[in-house]
Amino acid sequence: MIYMIACSLFVLNMFVGIVINVFNREKESLYMNHKITQFQREWCDVLVVCYSQKPLVKYELSGNAFKDTCYKIATSYILDNFIFLCIIVNTVCLSLTWYNEPKELKSWLENINLVFNIIYTIEATVKLIAFGSEFFLDGWNSFDFVIVLAAWFGFIAKNIDGLDLGQSTTIIKSFRICRIFKIIKKYKSLRILFYTFIGAIQ
Repeated sequence: MIYMIACSLFVLNMFVGIVINVFNREKESLYMNHKITQFQREWCDVLVVCYSQKPLVKYELSGNAFKDTCYKIATSYILDNFIFLCIIVNTVCLSLTWYNEPKELKSWLENINLVFNIIYTIEATVKLIAFGSEFFLDGWNSFDFVIVLAAWFGFIAKNIDGLDLGQSTTIIKSFRICRIFKIIKKYKSLRILFYTFIGAIQ
């Protein structure tokens, strides 16, 4: 069995390597890159890097002490690491559920999730005050904002008498787990894998 598994992995890796090699060779031929020299190739790579760079935006004080304070808080590493820790703990809390669980545990988890949702709401509010309309230019900020709205919508729908959304409430509650994707923003290697996956889908 060990021999079969090892051989299967070896053959699979060899097959994947050959496919990638052929793909790269055909891509080079398609774009006529095989006709340029190594120096020209390096020059093209430098141009691609230069054109892909974005200018560094420097924040200028608006004179509004409250808005400037919100900007300092929104861009601080302390807030970033705190929200990251909250996401990890919240994800663990969301996973602590099973069939026929104790009612006390369910009540505790709902209260904890409510606290986390308040924290995320405060974070989104601070960033919205700090960045203004530019807040929605960042895809991650829009992603957070949608999740916060969905979480509050699920909370309101659950606590209002006579408002029964059926299975939609469960879907909205499950949508909160998507916050774990913010880890991709924090780590460069995960961002590369994520954007590669999105590019492959497109």
